[in-house]
Amino acid sequence: MPYAQFALYSFTAMFLLVLAVILTVIIGQRYKNSRAPRLSVRAEVIKKRAQVTRHLHWGPSLPHSQKRVTYYVTFAIDGGQQLELWVRRRVYQQLKQNCRGTLTFQGTQYLDFQKAPRSR
Repeated sequence: MPYAQFALYSFTAMFLLVLAVILTVIIGQRYKNSRAPRLSVRAEVIKKRAQVTRHLHWGPSLPHSQKRVTYYVTFAIDGGQQLELWVRRRVYQQLKQNCRGTLTFQGTQYLDFQKAPRSR
């Protein structure tokens, strides 16, 4: 087998292996989340962070950069435990630090946060 053909097969095999591992991890996490109990607990928003990643793509003529922002919110659950969850941008913008309420989640998946009414 010529070297070029071997290199092409090797690259294809490695690409498929990496893709299979990524898909296995994603599907496994979704499966674990679906089997986890849905919990609603009293919690407080203690930290928010946005993680920015940039990707460089080469087009037909020029490279262009693409930015992706992933949003996380850390909740302090009654009892002292902290839980960081991925949230959508809209949720990230709505939640304010030090806000208290009821957090609903399933496994590592954020479902909802109902703000507690302010006491007077």
